Amino acid sequence: MSVLHPVGVLLINLDTRGDRLSAMTRMLDAMGIACHRISAVDGRSVPQADLACSRKTGPIGAMPDTTRACTASHVKAWQHIVDTGLRHALILEDDAVLHPDVTALIADDGWIPAGVDLVKVEKFAPKRASKILAGKVLARTPAGQREVRRMYSRHTGSAGYIISRKGAEIALSLSGSYDVPVDHLLFNETVSRLCGLLRPAIVVPPLVWQDNSVGLGSDIKAPRLAENNAVRRKPFARLALSLRRAANEVSLLHIQLFLLATGRAQVVTLTTPQSRGRALPGLWRKIWASDSA
Repeated sequence: MSVLHPVGVLLINLDTRGDRLSAMTRMLDAMGIACHRISAVDGRSVPQADLACSRKTGPIGAMPDTTRACTASHVKAWQHIVDTGLRHALILEDDAVLHPDVTALIADDGWIPAGVDLVKVEKFAPKRASKILAGKVLARTPAGQREVRRMYSRHTGSAGYIISRKGAEIALSLSGSYDVPVDHLLFNETVSRLCGLLRPAIVVPPLVWQDNSVGLGSDIKAPRLAENNAVRRKPFARLALSLRRAANEVSLLHIQLFLLATGRAQVVTLTTPQSRGRALPGLWRKIWASDSA
């Protein structure tokens, strides 16, 4: 039986993706987790006014409507947190895979350090290990005793994160100025003022990851590829964008080197069962296989 938890669970799902909703619902039900569905904004059919939270271009390039719609969907989730008075919420995209320890993670929010309003629980690119610069251990999670550390380098992906009501309010206060995809907005300080304000933490090792074979295909990948291909056909535009991205990437290098040299941060490796060569748990494979067959 699914039950309510101190950390609310919000699931972002397109109305057209009932396959993902049924698979996610079965997975969450199996874990005893109740969720509230957030109807995602569909960038292929939505009026431009509904995408006004973000701009059409920014420091890492053009943002197609599907990318902006993804951001608008997360904005709806943040607004729900504020409107309902939730202290914290775990926000999930509908192609996420959850480790069983997530159940204990949301059963109590006392493990979240004071002053931390955004905690990334997801590993991006789950089939390979990633290295990030992270601060000292601030806390440990209830189950599995995972570490909670400050993020001092980017690690994108927005399939799973916990945000406080205060964090949601801060994010909403900047609506209209977003000029990068939502995962960069939250977890890439080199291009995001919001990330700098929220100073996110990350759970190590992560508890959530995304996989195309699990998520039944990306809804925004094709438009992004089309935009990227358009830039590639314009050599000068491609060069300008590459130089701008390179400048962004090194903008915090002096701070990162200082933190590393003084022992205030260290390089941490992020892995998932998939990046360690393990298969998904049997229950999870059955859940997703039933919808992808």
